[in-house]
Amino acid sequence: MIIVPFIHKVKQIGTMQITVFQLLTIGGILSWKEDDSLQLEEDILHPNGIYLQGSPIKHDNLYLCPVDPEKTNLNDFYQWNELEQGDTETFCWRTIYLTGEPKSYRGWLPIPSKETLGQHTIQEVLDMIHMEVI
Repeated sequence: MIIVPFIHKVKQIGTMQITVFQLLTIGGILSWKEDDSLQLEEDILHPNGIYLQGSPIKHDNLYLCPVDPEKTNLNDFYQWNELEQGDTETFCWRTIYLTGEPKSYRGWLPIPSKETLGQHTIQEVLDMIHMEVI
């Protein structure tokens, strides 16, 4: 199974909407993979100090996991900008900011299609999350 823990926030500044996605990745570019026989929360997330705010969202073998930022100590994890370039082993939060009009998180700064998270483009992952949280 592929696991994508995420945090989603929306901020309004005047008439501009800023959508913030934080994705827990490996090296900022790889997705977290675990054996399908494991229990998502009990065997994988909780032992790693990650607690959910809601139910996981399943898309094929991809599990989008809404993280509770109050229960999960986010300081226990690296931020993407703290890693050395080319690091493909360290778990880190990759933060993506998107700006646009209300109700349109894709707005003005599109994510290049070459930006991927494992086998999915980052835009595909964000679209899946956005569909579920709006």
